[in-house]
Amino acid sequence: MTNTEIKDALMDGRRVVHNGIEYDRVSAIIYRNSNGKIAVSAEMLDRNHNCIVVAPVEKINGVSDAE
Repeated sequence: MTNTEIKDALMDGRRVVHNGIEYDRVSAIIYRNSNGKIAVSAEMLDRNHNCIVVAPVEKINGVSDAE
């Protein structure tokens, strides 16, 4: 996902997919300084609301309404 797409997912609470696993929603966007560059990650809440996973936004996909 792009920075804009991940912000939209955070604000509207849509489901996302990372490594073939569907997450209930994005709960936070994390910006880190990595050797002078900004690395953007997303914190995602699992579907059972038991844990969170942090992943680079480039490896996260949105879930379409058709699924």
